[in-house]
Amino acid sequence: MSAHASAPKFEVNSHQNSHQNKDSFGQRLIALRKERDMTQVQLAKATQVTQRAISYYETDGGSPQAW
Repeated sequence: MSAHASAPKFEVNSHQNSHQNKDSFGQRLIALRKERDMTQVQLAKATQVTQRAISYYETDGGSPQAW
C-alpha cells in the first residue's frame, strides 16, 4: 500500500459528447465533489489548489489550465 493517499478521481463518462452535455464545468465539479461527500477545502487539499480556486471553478469563473 502506498504511503501517500491518492487524489480522488474525477472522471467524466467517455461516451458523453461535450456538445451534448449541458452542464458547465462548475456544475459537474460540484456534483462530483458532493457525490464523494467532500468539502471545497478537502477537494482543494487533494488537488493542491486553494479553496478559493475551487470556489472560482464551481461558480464558472473559469476552469483549471491544462499543463
